[in-house]
Amino acid sequence: MDTNIIPRISVIMPVYNGEKYIKRAIDSIIRQTFADFELIIINDGSIDRSMEIVKSFGDRRIVTVENEQNTGLSAVRNQGLSTARGDLIAFLDCDDISHPDRLELEVAFLDTHPDFGLVGSYTRLIDMNSKPTGVLWREHIPCEKFPLRVMFGNTFTTSSVMLRKTALPPTRFRDGFAPAEDYELWTRMLKKWKGWNIPKILTDYRIHPAGTSIEKKALQQSAIDKIIASEIRELGIEPSSEELALHRKNYGFAGTKEETEKFLGQREMWLRKLIEQNQKVGRYPNELFEEVVAEKWLENCDANARLGLRLWQIFRHSPISQKMNWRKNWKKLIRLGIKCTLSKDKI
Repeated sequence: MDTNIIPRISVIMPVYNGEKYIKRAIDSIIRQTFADFELIIINDGSIDRSMEIVKSFGDRRIVTVENEQNTGLSAVRNQGLSTARGDLIAFLDCDDISHPDRLELEVAFLDTHPDFGLVGSYTRLIDMNSKPTGVLWREHIPCEKFPLRVMFGNTFTTSSVMLRKTALPPTRFRDGFAPAEDYELWTRMLKKWKGWNIPKILTDYRIHPAGTSIEKKALQQSAIDKIIASEIRELGIEPSSEELALHRKNYGFAGTKEETEKFLGQREMWLRKLIEQNQKVGRYPNELFEEVVAEKWLENCDANARLGLRLWQIFRHSPISQKMNWRKNWKKLIRLGIKCTLSKDKI
């Protein structure tokens, strides 16, 4: 690539033994409708044909970096950030796919919204054969809710994210949070910058059914717990391990009718504790925080609608439900009512 020409976007693609899918990933960037980019491909100690495939492209916009040994995603992404010359940074893992207009739409969004530090998109899940699984990740929430929603989980798919280099904190991807180092970075960025997901599928994220070991899952959960605990501490609460486990259960509960009702009672009490503590310390605007917590409570109840009309009673009589913006969530509320009405006791 001509080093005298500064590209607008630097796309960072870490590679470790990615020969099976990397050609498709590179193709998806090369064929973007927005062409002013460099694609930084960092070979993190691969021992397969990954780099042979990379070199076969011969595209001058591709920049390669070679690591003799595997250093891990945090180090590699930071290496990519140090190499990047563009004022905008995009990420794509070597087994994922960017839709043709991804860069164009994300650049346009950031150019017209200078107070936003990062933007992502809806994501479609694909299988090992690149076929859609039928599952979509759609975090379509107002930008003002993003800093609050990260308390309950990641709101971005990394392979859909574009950010401003100037929005990056001094410590970028931090050690000690793998494999959730991206989630940890987003939480810090959202404290100073706005973020959003473009409501369009711009990324395909590949699912590897047997690709995550028990050890890696445990490591990931430990990292997520650290991130969430840090967010909860900003409310002045030091969560116990039991409270963290309860906080993580955002959706359904597998158990008997009595066990499910007990879980919902415990979950409700925990969410009420968060609301009451925020009212005391004023960390977030009360009305906005209550709305976010109420929406998570609605998700819990919807996932446990097999309790039937008993679930509807629990939901209706909960003080949290009174915090709900019923006008904004009327479709979800009607769905919950129908599910509860039609549901027989399936427990």
